[in-house]
Amino acid sequence: MRNLAFIDIEATSADAINAEIIEIAFVIKDHEGNLVDHYNGLINPGRRIPENIVELTGITDKMVENAPEFHEVADTIYNKLKNTVLVAHKAEFDYQILKTKFVQLEKDFSSKSVCTLQQAQRTIPGMSSYSLASLCQFFGISLKKNHRALDDAEAVAELYENLALLETKHTTIHRYLSRHKKIIDKSRKIPGVLSFKDNNGKVFLENAVDNVQKELTDRLVLNSTNKALITKCFKVEVLECASFAKAMLIASRRQGRPRWSIYSFKDKYGEIIVKCGKTQPNKDALLYFHSKTKALKTLSKLKGSAPKKKYIYQEGPVKDKNEIFKKNANLQEELRKLKPSIENTLIRSHNKLNGMYQYVLINNQNRYATFESVEQIKASEHIPMDGVNFKKLRPSSRRALELSLQYIKHQKTKTDVVLKLKQLS
Repeated sequence: MRNLAFIDIEATSADAINAEIIEIAFVIKDHEGNLVDHYNGLINPGRRIPENIVELTGITDKMVENAPEFHEVADTIYNKLKNTVLVAHKAEFDYQILKTKFVQLEKDFSSKSVCTLQQAQRTIPGMSSYSLASLCQFFGISLKKNHRALDDAEAVAELYENLALLETKHTTIHRYLSRHKKIIDKSRKIPGVLSFKDNNGKVFLENAVDNVQKELTDRLVLNSTNKALITKCFKVEVLECASFAKAMLIASRRQGRPRWSIYSFKDKYGEIIVKCGKTQPNKDALLYFHSKTKALKTLSKLKGSAPKKKYIYQEGPVKDKNEIFKKNANLQEELRKLKPSIENTLIRSHNKLNGMYQYVLINNQNRYATFESVEQIKASEHIPMDGVNFKKLRPSSRRALELSLQYIKHQKTKTDVVLKLKQLS
């Protein structure tokens, strides 16, 4: 595989055919990112540098007065760049001006090129600016002197590596944007609610997790799977909890009423039919969801629990009673897994937060309360009922607690302890 030459050229104009080079720099790396060669130098263009270029680059006539002309260093540059792939921001310009200068010296120069501008436009759509400076700011790349060849070339190398990671599905490299790394470093391995915000401070994703640090580490690593989240996320607010169940309740309240539900009814043969639809306020549903995708995925799982017919066609009645009984039993068993009983349950955080255990108490099937205590409560008679304020268990809260119990049951590292209680008065 060819080495990559990350290059930047400063010139007297943006016209690659007629411009003169005033500075050129490149760093050459192999495909493991190791530096194998480099070049950096001012070039005497043989004419005055236009004022707008002086203002843009800071390169003056006096600075290049004693610098070599291009033909004096052409052999060195040619030998270093041959058999490499050029990588530049607006690569067409850098490649064209090099090729023009080499042709004038009767050198046949040809190279493949990669443009980080086009790569960024493809990888991160919707940015207001794709200048090298804007992209470096987005990725947290240091760019000391924009429009100076070596600084730009080194920035292009880092930009290319970050963009390449965002386009790669499987990688062993764990790299993060600097702003995301700071968030991860401050986080802890405890439950919480994560609020991902865009550049305008608007929450575009919010969810409860059982391990804040692990979730952030997994969701913000640079790779193609996380691309949509990484390129949109500028800030993450973390609300720490001791209890995963409490985190789920907080997230459900913030998300509001579930928009999608799975309903059930029996047909004329007594078979239970399940269907997905928008939540109807005055109609009880089996399961509630904030996402249509999750609702349809669960519906597919429920339908898949029905026994498979051995033959596509068979003689006899269309609806066999034994077959209906088995199908209904399978469906109800699957629902029990997805919808565990929460009646008269006390959920306690496994660990303390700020010296307090966090509790979620469900009384019967229609009320719940959250409270904190320094004590590790193990029975209903020890619950401080005077200080407990019950709320109505709405569909979103009910589903949050059902999912909590389902998830807690299969946790490797327990965040919560679940206790079944006698019926409370």
